[in-house]
Amino acid sequence: MLLLSRVLPLYKIFLVSATSLLPFTTSTQTVLSPPPDHDPYAPNVDSARANSNIIFNAIHSAARQWGSSVHHNGVSVFTVTVPEGTLLYHGDAYAKVPDIPEWLAFEVEHGEFFARKPMFAPRTSGNVQAVASQDVLIPEYSGPPKFEPGYLHIYQANRPLRLLYFDGMSAATASHLGPTDMQEYMFLNQTWNFDSDGGIMAYGAALCKKGAEWGVEGFVRMEAGFEIVKCDFSDGLDLISQKLRPNHTTPESQGEGWIFEWLRAMALRYNGIDGSRIIVDFSSMIHAGFYPTNLTNPKPEYSHFPRLVSADPAQVARIRSDLKDMWLKGNSQPSVDWQGVVDMIEKRFSDRLQYLATKPQHEAFLWEINTLLNTFIDYTSISLEESIEACASHYLRPVKVSTEQDKLIYAAVEAVTTKICTTLFQVREDLLAQHNADGPESVDTSKSVELIHGLTSWLDWTEWRMCRPSCSYDQVCYITVCPFGNTDLHYNPRCLNSSEVAELMHTDDEYWFED
Repeated sequence: MLLLSRVLPLYKIFLVSATSLLPFTTSTQTVLSPPPDHDPYAPNVDSARANSNIIFNAIHSAARQWGSSVHHNGVSVFTVTVPEGTLLYHGDAYAKVPDIPEWLAFEVEHGEFFARKPMFAPRTSGNVQAVASQDVLIPEYSGPPKFEPGYLHIYQANRPLRLLYFDGMSAATASHLGPTDMQEYMFLNQTWNFDSDGGIMAYGAALCKKGAEWGVEGFVRMEAGFEIVKCDFSDGLDLISQKLRPNHTTPESQGEGWIFEWLRAMALRYNGIDGSRIIVDFSSMIHAGFYPTNLTNPKPEYSHFPRLVSADPAQVARIRSDLKDMWLKGNSQPSVDWQGVVDMIEKRFSDRLQYLATKPQHEAFLWEINTLLNTFIDYTSISLEESIEACASHYLRPVKVSTEQDKLIYAAVEAVTTKICTTLFQVREDLLAQHNADGPESVDTSKSVELIHGLTSWLDWTEWRMCRPSCSYDQVCYITVCPFGNTDLHYNPRCLNSSEVAELMHTDDEYWFED
């Protein structure tokens, strides 16, 4: 049970004036200096609290397409399991089972995208480096695509596959935005240079070479859909079928329509991969924000996206060491469903915070505040501090921590709920004071709205970026996902139909890759 003494220091931090309510914002990552008698590179509760909003969002978005697209620079790694019996899809120019590290998709349409001969040079175990320089993710063309058909392979896991999952848009390799920092600094000891180090095939081979030292058989990443980099197709997979795809000149071919269908399939996973096809061990989470890591983005225009390029190499080495220990030791205890915990918190407050930010009349404002807070107030003897503690700890009371990561996640989630509850009680106190002093007609909600706006900006919950109202059946709510899209669609997602998606493929405004 959360003790009052643990939450009161947080309460005192957050109960401040409107102008100083946000000690850390979405545009600045806090770097702490631990006391000298501590390991300066160790994970610690203070760092977890300082980075609590990005840790909270990482948990909420893990293995979910939407949130991982909004906050695409993930700095977390999780152990995940793909259960025995799971079907996976691989598109290739050839029917042969790959004998080098290759990719598997969770969705049919994602695999279909790669079942085309022009997309790849011949691949063999002996020419990975040669292939690397020739890799092209999307062939350049003008007019309708002219592909020779390839093969769609279907595989089934014949045992549970234990994998490492890099969060965010971690398959956006070669992007100048830095969504692959975590895997590159953890496994490649550098930021990968596609000109000198090789292309996507060399990248996958390098991941697997390093992973083999740890006994890692594959990696889960995300682009326009989730994928597995499987290091050895002969281990853990049964080939179910490999079928030749239709020629692009036949009526069976969908032409440019296949990109829209791929995105439509991707959108079905905005809230997670259905069918329990991937199980995330949240208690294994390694997040760079657990540590006193400098997560500053060197490009001011992207300051809201954390990066590792400014981190102390010794700090990176410590995170890598802890990640290796986590993987090798495993977790014998049941994982805490941290995503379920943060889901309950977000669903409780999300819509009401958005409504309060619209500056409703003070009666409606106070009604919503009381709805959220009355549960935590004992009206026989009102104590603001005890009420905030009850509010902040409510969804954490059932949690039983078992790992060091659990303790850090607990601290981060507690910091988020404390900030939410402190802000709401501050709004309540201000509105009631005005109401009781001068009557309802004189209540000014401007300060309250300012506090709510500050809170929502800091929380930066991904649900608030969803298309409103919902899209029609022939549209997809589209946010920029690698390798498609432009800057506007990242910050302003909207409903697109197949024609609009096709048009998007031919625009010059590129978000992911610099010219």
